[in-house]
Parts: sequence; structure tokens; C-alpha cells
Amino acid sequence: MRHAFKPPTGENNRVEDLTLTYNSYGTFTLTWSYKNTGDYNIDSAVNIMDILPLAKHYNKGADDTRRWIDGNADGVIDEGDVEPIAENFFSQVWEYVVE
Repeated sequence: MRHAFKPPTGENNRVEDLTLTYNSYGTFTLTWSYKNTGDYNIDSAVNIMDILPLAKHYNKGADDTRRWIDGNADGVIDEGDVEPIAENFFSQVWEYVVE
């Protein structure tokens, strides 16, 4: 069985830290944080493999080293973080295109 992946959508996947920096000689650098809610193992896709990091860090606080596993952003890694996997299942970031 094949499944089609889709790009991340919705408010939780909105990039909010886009920064444009002037380097010199007329060149610029764009920087932003990766967003794909539910992609807890940071492999670019939301799938069944994202359950493992959730289980490994279950009932721990979502500090800076684990904040990406807190899919519902309540500060705790728990059963509430399963829903973002289901909502975003098969979303994948292949690349970013800047136009």
C-alpha cells in the first residue's frame, strides 16, 4: 500500500521566526526554524516512527532539548501529544522554496 505525503499546513506549522539578514555586497541570508508538528524524531515526515521519541520522553517536561516532542505545546510530554501525530500524519517537508 502506498501513501501520499503532503506538506505541513495549519497554524501550528506556521513559521514565525523568519529573519532576513544583510550580509554585504548585496547578499542576504534567510533563516527560520523547521516546523512539522508531530515529527518528533525530526526525519522530515510525520509517521508511526514518531511514537518512539514520545514514549522515550513520556511524562517529562518539554524543556529546550525536548520541546519539539510537545506537539500540543502544554509543557509536558504525555498522551496529549499523540493527537498532533494523528492530525498531521503523512505530512512531510521535502524542501523549502523561496521565491
